[in-house]
Amino acid sequence: MKYKDLMEKIFEGYPRQIALPNRIEVKNWKELSNIITIWNNKVRIWISLYKYSFSNTSDFIIDKIWFDFDNNEWENLTILHNWLLEKKYKHFIVFSGKGFHCYILTNKKELKNNKIALMNAQNYIMQETKIEVDKQVIGDIARVVGLPGTFNCRRGRWIIFVSSKDLEQGEDYIKQKAESEQFGDFEMFGEKLFDMTEWDTGIAEYRAEISIVDDFDSKIKEDELLKAVPPCIANILLHLKDLENSYNERFIVIAYLLNELGYSEKMVEDTLKKFMTPKKFFHCIKEERQISHIAKRVFVPVGGSKIRSLGYCPTPNKRCENCMRL
Repeated sequence: MKYKDLMEKIFEGYPRQIALPNRIEVKNWKELSNIITIWNNKVRIWISLYKYSFSNTSDFIIDKIWFDFDNNEWENLTILHNWLLEKKYKHFIVFSGKGFHCYILTNKKELKNNKIALMNAQNYIMQETKIEVDKQVIGDIARVVGLPGTFNCRRGRWIIFVSSKDLEQGEDYIKQKAESEQFGDFEMFGEKLFDMTEWDTGIAEYRAEISIVDDFDSKIKEDELLKAVPPCIANILLHLKDLENSYNERFIVIAYLLNELGYSEKMVEDTLKKFMTPKKFFHCIKEERQISHIAKRVFVPVGGSKIRSLGYCPTPNKRCENCMRL
């Protein structure tokens, strides 16, 4: 298969974002090809995993599930690959010049909430396989990835496809191969497409890893907003600066502020700005546009029993008055 055909099969449809590292948008293969011709082997070229663009941040198909391995990459890749083979899930593997990326193909169904469905699917696979992955990729629909067939300038290797023969030869063989071969050997494993609709539940189905904030009671007394919301919402707000991947927590807070307290989008934005780091706030407001997305879809607040089951409640063994209202 020609490189153009393979790239358009893997990264199906336009417009699509390219990062060099600043993001720009390409509308067709010709524009993408020109960028590759000009910049390949000069800078690292990244491409958006999905049809995420400046004008479209949510309305596209999640056609693949993607994993990136930061630590013990060979061991984790092997575990995931064997699990996918056992389940017969369709997937292929790319060597990034440093570690490995695994692409799992989906049934391309329209979803109510792309980000949450992706997050749930990734967490399910992680729980089933016990693999360790880069947590930053979980639920990241704006993710850009190294474009296969381009040069990883930092590592001095090409980003190449990995075949079953390569896997048999081992990690060192693949790294050495990537020093001289630009594309590697593409191989599609399995035949079954991963069904994303099962995981499109409206809220991420994973157990939260947050505890009660230190000096919780005194912090509540010092803040008028924290006094006005249930303890679980207050506890989440106080944790937002420290959470690595806080989409689910923000969803709970935003839906509550919009629907229970009647906040405007601007009031919600001001509230999040107070409790988040500038970097995470920018990601939430400018890149994900999470507040407007929730406001347009009119999501109802998450129930108190659900909040407790997910581990957000600071008093899980008793039902407070506010929790009973949710």
